[in-house]
Amino acid sequence: MVVPRHYAAMDSGFIIFPAGANDTVRVLANSGDRLYGGRSATYLLTTARAWGEPLDQAVLDVNWPDSLGAPKFSLPLVRAGHSNGRTLFRFTAAPFKPDTDLVVSW
Repeated sequence: MVVPRHYAAMDSGFIIFPAGANDTVRVLANSGDRLYGGRSATYLLTTARAWGEPLDQAVLDVNWPDSLGAPKFSLPLVRAGHSNGRTLFRFTAAPFKPDTDLVVSW
């Protein structure tokens, strides 16, 4: 199931999505212009702990533009591909009940 993106408040950066117990949710986040001049971005993952039970599986993909240089991640993402000047980094966990957020810095 791919659900539409809804914001909690305009430009808050929070995404609210409904999901059932056995659904797969794919969330695409495009930071775009917000990152220019910045040197890090944080993706909130620890809010998933409030759901009580761990997720069966989580796959986090970061599609990174090579023009920004080599990124550093707070989680152990591995290089999973490269195409058209972009590198795909991936983190997979099963079960998934995160105790930290994903911080990307460059």
